[in-house]
Amino acid sequence: MMEAQEKKTKKPFFKRWWFISLVSVVILSMIISEDEDELCK
Repeated sequence: MMEAQEKKTKKPFFKRWWFISLVSVVILSMIISEDEDELCK
């Protein structure tokens, strides 16, 4: 296992800051748009 760690390790994409922020923005926009739809009815 030590040999694998010595090589350049890539983080899984879901642990990268830009992926987390992108998902957060998408989820927030979905929640906000759902709230606006309910208010308009």
